[in-house]
Amino acid sequence: MNTAKSFYSRYLERHVRIVADDDVVREISLQTGWPRNLQTEKLRDKDPSLATSVAADLHEYLKGGDVDFSKYTLDLEGLTNFETLVINEARKISRGSVMTYSELAQVSGRPRAARAVGNVMRKNTHLILVPCHRVVGKRDLGGFSSGLEVKRKLLRLEGCLQGT
Repeated sequence: MNTAKSFYSRYLERHVRIVADDDVVREISLQTGWPRNLQTEKLRDKDPSLATSVAADLHEYLKGGDVDFSKYTLDLEGLTNFETLVINEARKISRGSVMTYSELAQVSGRPRAARAVGNVMRKNTHLILVPCHRVVGKRDLGGFSSGLEVKRKLLRLEGCLQGT
């Protein structure tokens, strides 16, 4: 049975929504348009669900904590072998590091597939757990499904980007 948790991140100015079942994270998304005073679940309650655990770790990460998200199993059902490989390689990009779309294509075994890698990152349904924000263009930040300002904030949080 799926459980959903959410909390408002003042840093990102977005609601973070987590959907998980007993052992697999189904989705992490950033939502806009919700009222800031929306009552969201307490993250440190006695709820043993995976969604609560992920929410607590995401909350800690967004406060600047160094959190290991590799412990979570993600729902990758419906992805091609290439998409799964790109997602798994992207999960290896460590905090404080970035990789270009071309470099990620190279380590994924398809060195000429930078655009395809960009499409995989664009469709990423596990934001932050699959750190697509750490994948950048050769000359600029590239894109980000939640907007470039959110990508900049995440990279700043990790010490990869200075200033604006």
